[in-house]
Amino acid sequence: MHDWLTDKISSSQKFDFSGPEKVLVDAIFDKISASDLNSGRYLAAAFDLLMTAEYYKSVTIKGWHYCPDGKPKMYYSFLNACPCCRLQQRFVFTLGNKPQSGAIGKSSTLILALLLNEYFSKTGSNVEIRKSMEPIDLLLVDEVNKQVFAAEVKSAPLTILPLFAESDEMTMMEEGDIVKVKAHEVTSNPHFSSLPTSIGSPTFKNGDWQFAYFNMEGSKHDKHWPYIAIAKLVETTDFWKQYVNYWVEAYATCKYRKRENPIYWFSNACGSPQAVTGNWPDRRSGVARRASPTAKPAWGWTVPTTSKKEFTKF
Repeated sequence: MHDWLTDKISSSQKFDFSGPEKVLVDAIFDKISASDLNSGRYLAAAFDLLMTAEYYKSVTIKGWHYCPDGKPKMYYSFLNACPCCRLQQRFVFTLGNKPQSGAIGKSSTLILALLLNEYFSKTGSNVEIRKSMEPIDLLLVDEVNKQVFAAEVKSAPLTILPLFAESDEMTMMEEGDIVKVKAHEVTSNPHFSSLPTSIGSPTFKNGDWQFAYFNMEGSKHDKHWPYIAIAKLVETTDFWKQYVNYWVEAYATCKYRKRENPIYWFSNACGSPQAVTGNWPDRRSGVARRASPTAKPAWGWTVPTTSKKEFTKF
């Protein structure tokens, strides 16, 4: 075992922490006080926020959806339901835009290593983070205390927030008249690269969950644009504070399976909703599966038919 581990250490390599991810990490850690550095909620929320930026790198002009309820808007979601309707305790199926897991897996290793490196630097710990080969992804090496921690990274974000863009009211011709579109529609956002896009962060206000919108400005022609744009939000607004508050509540709803809370359905591990009315497509086959004839709406959810880790103890 000693020889095997020694070989892994000698063949390991240093990470390059000089990429655009570091800009967002620096902005986040500037907001975390020294007394809060050992609080797992901040480190775990930071991981999700960096993974959010990584997911946003895959956003394109196509893959947006139009929601007609309330003020018309376009959204880009990574889960299979309209985020606007979810906060209103309704389900409307719209196909999500999750990136391929292979690319995200590589990014999660770098992001986790970057966060740990920053944490050890801030706390004065003499630990070096190195990348290794299978079955080891990360090596944490403490030369002073002669300690080594080997890890295989299987990280996944708890939650990835949807993006929003302004939209004109969608209309269509029906029997010779121009009428408003009342259904959710797949659409494109041709101005994605040139006009601002907003992060929708669920916020509990006046007894209800509602979106607080944070405008992400700047050019989107560089593929790393989300890291720069989110870092600016963290530096200049109260986005980080609101995001952590939301993340902690989302974690609790997921941990204790609080399905009656609308933001439970914003977590990546929430699963499919209980189809109490109408049909809900199977996530694997895409074929609608019928609601159970004996199913009862436990929390008032409806399913309209449409055409379409913790780091430390909290």
